[in-house]
Amino acid sequence: METSWWAVYQVEQDREVRYTYSHSANPSRLIVDVQFLEHGAGDKARRVYEPGLEIEPPTSPAVAGSAASIPQQAAESFDAGPGAELKGLKRLGFSSRI
Repeated sequence: METSWWAVYQVEQDREVRYTYSHSANPSRLIVDVQFLEHGAGDKARRVYEPGLEIEPPTSPAVAGSAASIPQQAAESFDAGPGAELKGLKRLGFSSRI
């Protein structure tokens, strides 16, 4: 059984970015298709992700010391309010294919 959902972002008039996320069970994969559309035509890209091993980041003092020597950039401000991640989203759809 494959399930999928999609998100469409209207960047400006006649320009969209469409994401389709699909999951297949056998083999287990996450497939992400993206389309960059202008006037209904454009480029496509596909990324396929397979499960892997989760690796803990190193926490040794040597690593922590080297990170301290990197100049820190000012924190980027963003809207953390409720629903902010959906602001500007015009359509959201879900589908299930059996």
